[in-house]
Amino acid sequence: MDRLLEEACSGPFYLCRPAVADMIVTAIHYNAGTLRQYELHAYAVMPNHVHLLITPAVALSKLTKSLKGITAKRANVMLGLVRDAGEYRWSSAGWATRGSPADQGVRPTIGSLACT
Repeated sequence: MDRLLEEACSGPFYLCRPAVADMIVTAIHYNAGTLRQYELHAYAVMPNHVHLLITPAVALSKLTKSLKGITAKRANVMLGLVRDAGEYRWSSAGWATRGSPADQGVRPTIGSLACT
């Protein structure tokens, strides 16, 4: 998976933005130093993912939820993305929740999905 992420030539590269990358690094250090969720050995913020070398002090699920939760919320604010997954026009989340105003009238019907 790491190889595929590192070789990606398309898709979102939000972590290339210095403000977003700086926020991620700050959160990594905060979760290590202040929350003491892990001992931090090394990290690398890549364009589309993050590498961490840590010794966990809490359950991995708790650590992941804490770190990814806060960074995703902050990045969404910085990038101007949607507040709720259902509002994002290019996601199936909107269809599952009856859609958002953004995708009203553009939701495909079964007939429109057929290959021609």
